[in-house]
Amino acid sequence: IAALPEIVELNIGHAIMARAMFDGLAKAVSDMRALMQEARLQGLIELGQ
Repeated sequence: IAALPEIVELNIGHAIMARAMFDGLAKAVSDMRALMQEARLQGLIELGQ
């Protein structure tokens, strides 16, 4: 979903809090940001092909 350029917002609060229970909040947020950035970049690359 993050790879779609039309998407400007993700509702991921529950997912982050669930991950934070196991990994800690800082790591959960960091990991989610990385996943979103990677997906957005991959989507841009695919659009350019």
